[in-house]
Amino acid sequence: MNYFKTEKILITIGAIIFMLMGLGIWVIGNYIPLEFDINGNNFTVNYWDIARVSMSGYWLWGIFGAIPCVIGLIGFVCRRFLSSNPKKG
Repeated sequence: MNYFKTEKILITIGAIIFMLMGLGIWVIGNYIPLEFDINGNNFTVNYWDIARVSMSGYWLWGIFGAIPCVIGLIGFVCRRFLSSNPKKG
């Protein structure tokens, strides 16, 4: 019986990479400060604070963080289906 070990490993690696990408976008948006100067006034904010000024930016950051996480979850679901019902190559 062939359990498609290579496919399972590649699916798992891809799903983990996408989950880490989504987590990285979330961490950058929440915790990395931006410092900029407007007319001599210094401001320190993060990406989420800037995105909250306009709701379209807020939703855009949410989508950029959610899409890789959803793709990673789909990868884990595909791996589960491949484990429970291996197909013939």
